[in-house]
Amino acid sequence: MSSGQNPKIMTMEKGSDLIDAAVTKLKKILEATHKPDFVPGEYIGNYTMVYNICIQKTPHDLSQQLYEKYGGIFEDYATHTIMVRWLSHFFFYLDHYFTARRSLPSLTEVGMTCFRDHVYLKVHCNVKQVVIAVSERDQQIDRALLKNVLDLFVQNGMGSLERYEEDFEMFFLQETAFYYSRKASRWIQEDSCPEYMIKSEESVKKENERLLEKENSGCSALLRDGKMDDLSRMYRLYHAIPNGLEPVAEAFRLHVTAEGNALIKQAEDAATSGSVEEQVLVRKIIDLHDKYMIYVTDCFQNHTLFHKALTDSFSKTLSSLLSCKPPVSFVATR
Repeated sequence: MSSGQNPKIMTMEKGSDLIDAAVTKLKKILEATHKPDFVPGEYIGNYTMVYNICIQKTPHDLSQQLYEKYGGIFEDYATHTIMVRWLSHFFFYLDHYFTARRSLPSLTEVGMTCFRDHVYLKVHCNVKQVVIAVSERDQQIDRALLKNVLDLFVQNGMGSLERYEEDFEMFFLQETAFYYSRKASRWIQEDSCPEYMIKSEESVKKENERLLEKENSGCSALLRDGKMDDLSRMYRLYHAIPNGLEPVAEAFRLHVTAEGNALIKQAEDAATSGSVEEQVLVRKIIDLHDKYMIYVTDCFQNHTLFHKALTDSFSKTLSSLLSCKPPVSFVATR
């Protein structure tokens, strides 16, 4: 080369062009305007390009510039979570070496932070108002769509429910209280006492169902996260309602059954691979039973519905265990 420049040096200008091309293609794929997806050669090429930029010696080390460029990719782009997942593969080397050595936020955090600063903070108030407006109790709601919208609040909590609770749930509960206050005032003026009680009972039933099904703080989520105080509170709330504990007990049964099935699936995989993991399956099932027996006694006050739910779930688990293929060793050792 006439300039005497090392042909192996990757400049930021050249790297940026390659990154921009990859990002443009990824956006088109996500917007369903481009097919096919990345082929293995493109995937490896993008990874290698990032790797080569990161391993260059000073003064050609462009890791910091690459890190900053990564953050700019996510501005004003709605499909940020998928973008983060895809690009984390391309930028794997940068994330696991440069950011770790410099104690910088991970690339996942960078992507989420950029989305929060450039999108979430601008739209979350309007989104909250729209969700509350369409959640009128007399309307049919697309629950799948609603879940996706609420995930906007959850994801921007970056591992906590703080944004969901402060930016949405608090206002939603206030609006719910206002809504039923207005309803009750109208019913008590327009309806007879029996009609008023019927409408009140139906409203309580609907809200109880919604409470149990809440994606991030319903019964299953409380069981998953070990929120024993909240489960005790839920028990007291539903215990006061005729037949109110039945759906709670059913949610409990389904959750415990799912955990038991997950243990069996692990054991089946272990048996196939010859792992010793299968030998502790029975011990794990016993531990699982002991764990949820504490929930029955402490959270659900030894109520017979929850004893029955626990018994039913473990009967199904043991039945599934006996039908495992390949057979699983019943060695109850730790």
